[in-house]
Amino acid sequence: MLPLADAIPPDASYRTFHPDRGWEDFVLDANNEIASAASSVDLCPTPGDAAWQPGLIEGLFCIQLTLTDGGPNDADGL
Repeated sequence: MLPLADAIPPDASYRTFHPDRGWEDFVLDANNEIASAASSVDLCPTPGDAAWQPGLIEGLFCIQLTLTDGGPNDADGL
């Protein structure tokens, strides 16, 4: 999970950087997800908490990434 200093802006997207391919959109599928949550006193909910909502939601301050080791969002591919 990633606590943010600023709220998620309108029309936000999450991108990853690969040393050989450059910037790419985060791949979303059954095993690779992005969720957002509100913070409470600068703390994000624990991973998997029911407070997480799918997607990047404008105005929230926490991001949770779920990715598959070796999958499309894993830079080393192993």
